[in-house]
Amino acid sequence: GGMGEVWRGRDTRLERSVAIKILPAEFAENTQFKLRFEREAKTISQLNHPHICTLYDVGENYLVMELLEGESLAERIAKGPLPLEQVVRYGVQIADALDKAHRAGIIHRDLKPGNIMITKSGAKLLDFGLAKPTSVFEIDGATHHKPLTQEGTIVGTFQYMAPEQIEDGQVDARTDIFALGAVLYEMATGKRAFDGKSKASLIASILTAEPQPITAVQPMTPASFDRVIRTCLQKEPDDRWQSAHDVATELRWVSEAPSTTTPRRARSLLVWSMAAILGVISIALAVALWRKTESARNEPAVRTLILPPENTTFDFLGAAAPPAVSPDGKRIVFGAVEPGKKRMLYVRPLDSLVAQQLIGTEGATFPFWSPDGRFIGFFVDNALKKLEVIGGAPVTLCSVIDGRGGSWSPDGQTIIFTGRFAPIYRVPSAGGTPSTVTTLEGRDVTHRFPQFLPDSHHFLFLASPNGGEDPANAICVGDVDGKIRKPLIPTADEPHYVNGAIVFARDRILTAQRFDVKKLAVVGEAVPLKEQEVQTTPLFAKSVVSIAPNGTLVYQAGSAPHETQLGWFDRSGKILGKVGDNDRYATLSLSPDSRMLAVSYTRTPQSNIWTFDLVRGVKTRVTFGKFDVGPLWSPDGRKLIYTSVDSGKFKIRLKDLATGAEEELFSGDALGSSLVSSWSPDGHTIFYNTGSLGTRADIFWMALADRKQNVYLKSEFVETTPRVSPDGKWVAYQSNESGVNEVYLAPFPPTGAKWQVSTGNSVSPRWRSDGKELFFVAMGTPAAMMAVPITLGATPEIGQAVKLFQFQVGFSSAAMYDVTRDGQRFLINTRIGDEPPPAPMILLQHFDNELRAALEHRQ
Repeated sequence: GGMGEVWRGRDTRLERSVAIKILPAEFAENTQFKLRFEREAKTISQLNHPHICTLYDVGENYLVMELLEGESLAERIAKGPLPLEQVVRYGVQIADALDKAHRAGIIHRDLKPGNIMITKSGAKLLDFGLAKPTSVFEIDGATHHKPLTQEGTIVGTFQYMAPEQIEDGQVDARTDIFALGAVLYEMATGKRAFDGKSKASLIASILTAEPQPITAVQPMTPASFDRVIRTCLQKEPDDRWQSAHDVATELRWVSEAPSTTTPRRARSLLVWSMAAILGVISIALAVALWRKTESARNEPAVRTLILPPENTTFDFLGAAAPPAVSPDGKRIVFGAVEPGKKRMLYVRPLDSLVAQQLIGTEGATFPFWSPDGRFIGFFVDNALKKLEVIGGAPVTLCSVIDGRGGSWSPDGQTIIFTGRFAPIYRVPSAGGTPSTVTTLEGRDVTHRFPQFLPDSHHFLFLASPNGGEDPANAICVGDVDGKIRKPLIPTADEPHYVNGAIVFARDRILTAQRFDVKKLAVVGEAVPLKEQEVQTTPLFAKSVVSIAPNGTLVYQAGSAPHETQLGWFDRSGKILGKVGDNDRYATLSLSPDSRMLAVSYTRTPQSNIWTFDLVRGVKTRVTFGKFDVGPLWSPDGRKLIYTSVDSGKFKIRLKDLATGAEEELFSGDALGSSLVSSWSPDGHTIFYNTGSLGTRADIFWMALADRKQNVYLKSEFVETTPRVSPDGKWVAYQSNESGVNEVYLAPFPPTGAKWQVSTGNSVSPRWRSDGKELFFVAMGTPAAMMAVPITLGATPEIGQAVKLFQFQVGFSSAAMYDVTRDGQRFLINTRIGDEPPPAPMILLQHFDNELRAALEHRQ
């Protein structure tokens, strides 16, 4: 490195290869170099982006970073110019990475091919050792504007420096844009934009000369690309692109625009010629168009099976990623998962046999398209995000707890979306603060799966009393001003509008009913279609169906295994027995003596909590609300705490099982899912997570004596499932701060210290009663029950995690399992036995003809 030695190393605790950057011994006593080294650590730690090298750990004189397999861009350029497609793709990725840094107030100052790695996942920007915060810094309480380098010292690499960087050292984001232009030029031509036989002549070239036009070196280069580079390389910062985001946008436009342009004289001649020709053939063209339209109306439906990408399975059911067809009907986005990994989004063009994985979509749910097909919206980490299909990093538009579907207006200006127990919200497609457009009223506890109508003002949505299968579910129509809420079709799953009809699933049968978009009224009766049963998830009122405006339909056939089983397992994974019959179980909790079980399930139209006497085999209903989940026993086994959804609010309630008395402990917005996860051993304190559109999900604690809410952990990340240790001095919890869910351990009361326990996509910690072992679930297909030995003291000693056994997750939640006090038996909401692989997708082209014929026949 420019100011450090870089070694390949091995992280033995997390079992991964890493890169270790060490400050050389001759610089260790140099205050300036050491300060710059420390600044590099702080700089990188602020940046989390798929095209920026990830920082894992920091020490006094070392950094532990992501090990990048590949070659530097400098090594690649040495082999010759890159194809334009690669130049544009890598350019977009580098520009997106710079935009992320600039928005964080960080300037790179040494962007060059040697600081860019080309890996399998694309370009990676590294070495922020010369980066400089744009804001001023403080020394001994006084504010200074003096740069951290010595006065008169130029920092960077001359060939890529902007004029202002050479002349006075003053830099901003536009300085990096100049360097980016020089890098793009070199990628496209294999030659440097500025060169000289000496340092003096090189500086003179940068300050006064213009680089040779790219088209003179590479004649087939589009003029639009040459314009992007020339604008980057303007001498005056005000004449350049003003942000890296602008450069990325321009490069994306280059990739979509035609590669050549017609000369002006040729265009003029062509215009006159075409005018004459059009005058002759206009009638013939009209006739041909009429014949083509009639032919299209009579095209027979064409059915094609679509299989998942190699070594993956489709992941469509529940809070997953069912397929969505692009507005032009030519591409499909869907979720698929590799064994042991998180679900990813893939895009499959219908004219290709290969699906493209979308980087940065780990764990994404319910994808949907922008009207122009450029972007995909999705939900992940309690946020609504969008991602440009041709490349770049996901952009967060706003927060949302447990997204349950979204839709992009045909005019491209607005996105409507909703959460698990929430009304419909709208937000500008560029992001911003959401505003409510529907109201939960009557029996409704959730509105979900909205779809815009063609006017970009009205939309369809599903209103439900419990978020799942229920005769009271109704398709409604609303508007973005929140003035209309009109029921249309009862007893239905999510709505799809296509060519004057609403298509939906009822009892897994695809059904259609005419719809007058001007009167906002259904016409006639609902008509079952001849398609086979479609796959559905009753708990979500969601069918695996998507329809494009041109009549292209994608769906998955079959019937989902909706029921789960409560199974006892020993530490080896041996099935010891089961509790109750197969049913729609959700969350569960064992009493402290393991003689009683509290469980929530949706056998009735509502979700309620029941207790099982595991000794006598007696089942008793405990709650009678609209939607009650998340039971948790008190340490003495006499009371239950649970979460209830009612009137648009999440309420934490306490019930005395002996007297039946109930009281409300906490009430919050239904957007912010609240769940009590732990009770202190002395019974005086509860720990729970809650959030909202603004705070996402954070951890709080409450002393039952004063009912005051206290913050335990609150950040920009999603922290959930706190579990207090048996001695009451430690809390295990899960957080996505590393990009995936991990289990952490931190003291109580909080000090800011924490220790990571797990090593990848792990959830739901549970303690053994003596505090010497912690259990958690490593999510995957199948999931794995993990155990890690722990010695608690002033500083915890955390041992090596061991996989006990694997199991099929029946219902993924923070309370999907519980463990006996001795840690020898596990009660899990599971599916026992092998499951058949998910069915393939069925692509049905010209479905609109079948739909029209079915509706006309019913007339």
